[in-house]
Amino acid sequence: MIFGRMAAAGEEVKLVGRWASPFVVRVGIALNLKGLAYEFLHKELGKKSELLLKSNPVYKMIPVLIHNGKPICESMIILEYIDEVWASVGASILPADPYDRAIARFWAAYIDDKIICGWGRFGFHWDYKLVVNLMPMLGISQLAHGCVPSDVLLGTEMSPI
Repeated sequence: MIFGRMAAAGEEVKLVGRWASPFVVRVGIALNLKGLAYEFLHKELGKKSELLLKSNPVYKMIPVLIHNGKPICESMIILEYIDEVWASVGASILPADPYDRAIARFWAAYIDDKIICGWGRFGFHWDYKLVVNLMPMLGISQLAHGCVPSDVLLGTEMSPI
């Protein structure tokens, strides 16, 4: 399945993952924000394909971005890679300021650890709207707003990832 609108001539971009994974969705959103064409290679839950094992021999997990035959693993690392390789294309994924970028990375890691990974431990399926609605109940939005300037948290200078 091919998604997106454009890619540089001769570039091959593939995303290996499962559509229901929040980490794969994160990468797909970034590729779409940049307007990049990519091939989505769907992998079934619990089935480790030869491509996945070859592309991510350490963790053997999705997502994996394959750019011109070279695999990049881990969703946040993939986002940074996309932002750097296609810096002149589409919206910036992370803020330009180093401090603001560090804060954005902190909150992404915090949400991954406290919400997304924790959610899966209880056997629940990840649902973006549900997570956003739960944030106030969990005190995360108040905590975040007390620690981060709103323009960084709300992404006025960057994309809304």
